[in-house]
Amino acid sequence: MKSLKRLRPSTRSRMTSSVHLSPKRSSAQATGQGERRADVEEDLDFMVFGMANQHASPTLAIQKYCHLRKTSVREDLPLMSKLIEPRLAPPGAGLPAVELFIGRQLFVFKRLFGSRESFAAMFEQERATIRHLVNACGESRRAERVLIRRLRGLEDSSRFWSVWMTLDHLRITNSVFAMVITSLARGKVPQRKASTADVKPDPNVTAAMERAYEDSCDQLIAKIAALPDLKETVRYAHPWFGPLDAYGWQVLSATHMAIHRAQIERIIAGLKK
Repeated sequence: MKSLKRLRPSTRSRMTSSVHLSPKRSSAQATGQGERRADVEEDLDFMVFGMANQHASPTLAIQKYCHLRKTSVREDLPLMSKLIEPRLAPPGAGLPAVELFIGRQLFVFKRLFGSRESFAAMFEQERATIRHLVNACGESRRAERVLIRRLRGLEDSSRFWSVWMTLDHLRITNSVFAMVITSLARGKVPQRKASTADVKPDPNVTAAMERAYEDSCDQLIAKIAALPDLKETVRYAHPWFGPLDAYGWQVLSATHMAIHRAQIERIIAGLKK
């Protein structure tokens, strides 16, 4: 009996042995957090794309949303430390294929049923709304970066911006729009290839950006108003929407303002939480 007892490992020994014999797993794998994180990312895709194309069941969408609220980390909150950088896709990575396909169809629809005057009015309206949002946000908070849920039409790399960073991006793109539209209306194609990675903002922008942004809006409006015709045969390719004439780039400038107005709304909402 004594020999048998010596040969049989204790309960503690058997537990230790089983751990050593098992393959190493990360803490996320051991707790299942890795799988849940992947599920959350898939659910986010569902919310963005499934509801966008209006083919998803509203009941299913609500169920998915409830699931997200229980399992995902709240992203619409200012980060506790500015040293924390979220892992996002690189600048210029573009949009998901399904979203890009739908966006292209909607863009064609907008061009066909809109007009030069309607998109000029849209740009002015979005500008006024952005001005109101910025003024309602305390100046001391406008430089704070907030991680938001991705909007349709927004690259993943653009989800961690501040209000001032968003204005800086609009300043850059408004200048590009003005240059491209003017060149195309005069029959010239810009030589440099358009890239979304080239128009990302400076994280260290200051209050001076607000005046610079307003000036870029004024310049774009003035340049478009001075051109007799925007529907020319000359085209310049956008990385997402392909070759566009001057009118197409004007449509894009107004649509672009609307996307980033919504982004500013989410940033400010995150600052309040």
